[in-house]
Amino acid sequence: MTLDRAEALRYMGYRGQPDGETEALIDRWGGMLCETASPRFTDRRVAILREAEETLAIGGMRVKSRSLARHLAGCREAVLFAATLGAGVDRLMHRAEAVSMAAAVVLQGCAAALIERYCDEVCLRYRAEGLYPTSRFSPGYGDFSLEHQRELLRLLDAPRRIGLSCTDSLMLTPVKSVTAVIGLGSQPTGCAGDHCEMCGQRDCPYRRR
Repeated sequence: MTLDRAEALRYMGYRGQPDGETEALIDRWGGMLCETASPRFTDRRVAILREAEETLAIGGMRVKSRSLARHLAGCREAVLFAATLGAGVDRLMHRAEAVSMAAAVVLQGCAAALIERYCDEVCLRYRAEGLYPTSRFSPGYGDFSLEHQRELLRLLDAPRRIGLSCTDSLMLTPVKSVTAVIGLGSQPTGCAGDHCEMCGQRDCPYRRR
C-alpha cells in the first residue's frame, strides 16, 4: 500500500510544510506501517426500508437517526461495510508510543490516512458496478449512535471474516479499523457526499476545507 503523505499530515493537524524531523519520522514510521499493514474488508449489500422520517431498517438493523436518514436520502440500498489494517498495526503503534510521543503522533496520522485510503480504493468497486455510493457514514457520526457498532459487526460476521470486533466500550479492535453504512443510488444526484459536509462540528481539526 502507498501512504498519502498529505492526508497523513492533515490527520496530524498540519496546515503547512512540516519540519525536517517530522518528515524523517513519516519516512521511518510510515514505511514500517506500509510493510506491517495487512488490510482486509467485508461488506454486505442490503435494502433500506424507511419506517418513519428518521427511522430506517437497514439489513435487519433498525436505526433512529436524523443524520443517517438525511445521508441516505434518495438511496434504496446500502452497503454495510467494515475494514481493518490488522492487529500488526496495533503492535506497531504500541512500539511507537514506547519510543516517543512524536513517533506515536506521526504513526497515528499515517495509520488514519492509510485506512481511509484503503477504504476509498475498496469502495471504487461500487462505482465500477454503475452505482453512485455516498461517503461512508460510521456509528458515532451525528446522531447515528455508537451503540450500533456491535450490531453492524455481527451482521457482517466481521470477527470471523476479518478479525474485527469491539470492546465493551464499543471501541474497534484492531484500532485502525472502520465500520460504516454506505448509501447506493442509481443517479449521481441521488445521495449525499462527503460526510464533512454533513457534520455540524465546524471547528473539527480534521475537517476538509
